[in-house]
Amino acid sequence: MKKVPLLIFALLMLGMNAFAQKSLNLFISAGIGTIDNYDLGTVPYHNNGSTNVRNWGFNYLWDQHQIQIDGKYLKSTLKTLEGTDAAVDFNVEYLYRCINSEDNRFRFHTGGALKGYGEMKSIPSLQNAAVCFSVFGDLRSVNLVEYDFALSKDKTHYRMTAYGKLGLPLIGLANRPGYSYVYDAQGLGLLESIFGGHQTFAKFFPGCSTDFGLWFNMRNKNRIGLSYRWDYISTGKKDIWRYDNAYHTLNLSFVFNLK
Repeated sequence: MKKVPLLIFALLMLGMNAFAQKSLNLFISAGIGTIDNYDLGTVPYHNNGSTNVRNWGFNYLWDQHQIQIDGKYLKSTLKTLEGTDAAVDFNVEYLYRCINSEDNRFRFHTGGALKGYGEMKSIPSLQNAAVCFSVFGDLRSVNLVEYDFALSKDKTHYRMTAYGKLGLPLIGLANRPGYSYVYDAQGLGLLESIFGGHQTFAKFFPGCSTDFGLWFNMRNKNRIGLSYRWDYISTGKKDIWRYDNAYHTLNLSFVFNLK
């Protein structure tokens, strides 16, 4: 019986040691950029404009693993045809650090993510096609490369980290309206009036996302970052259901280490 308390004590110590190796971070970011939208169901040419973006979430690290959950809100002002584009983006991501240099300066992570994206586009001059709701979701592979440099004078930490990130959707689903979005919404419920006349279809490799930037690493393990992102979504379908959307944004980010 004396072995039981010793076993419990050993398990508690092991758990505390594992907990000490974990890290929880909260991050927020804001950015500005441009949008390039092509929706052949509306007009046969690109619609450009300016975008501002807000991003928030957290990541949880332990050993060689990392989980990140984040949400993004994008508000765009369309210029070619005057209007607005409001979108939300939700992401759940897992990464595994599979390569780590001996000095721990170079790291390569690989993994996957589930992403959902929805937008409401409003262009009053298009009348019957004035409002458009589109929803996308995908399963993607994600790869991240990091490199630390600018060692501090006291050699306690590297001041800067450069990184590059690639997200490649493997398969995606899209829910898009039919040609010119024309249908009779009278007598329909809310969801049916919004999504009536839509079609849902699958697409392999429906886009791409890249993120390149620099982190400034503070002594308290907080971070400040500057990055350039390119996020591209495409239905890849021809004729009236073709849809392409690209965001180019510069982002300022803040990471707060909670543990």
